[in-house]
Amino acid sequence: MLRGDLYLRKNDAIKSMQAYRQAISLNSDYLDKKTSVYQGKKIKNMVTEAQEKIKTALAANPDDSEMKKARKDVYYMLRRLAGSCGS
Repeated sequence: MLRGDLYLRKNDAIKSMQAYRQAISLNSDYLDKKTSVYQGKKIKNMVTEAQEKIKTALAANPDDSEMKKARKDVYYMLRRLAGSCGS
């Protein structure tokens, strides 16, 4: 989560979202409103922002493999957010 927050401060939505993905894989309580470590709103906003940036980048260069991987991360995060207790 701290790494994601660092990228958030650097205004790098994609790297921030990827760091949050790792954090959620380690501790899914970040998406559970009933816990004291809930970060769902911040994560959801970052995923939305990253999704837009990825969409724009892929429109400009459809063969960008890094953005294709990031798009898979966005889809994973959207599924996790949809299935979380707090979103």
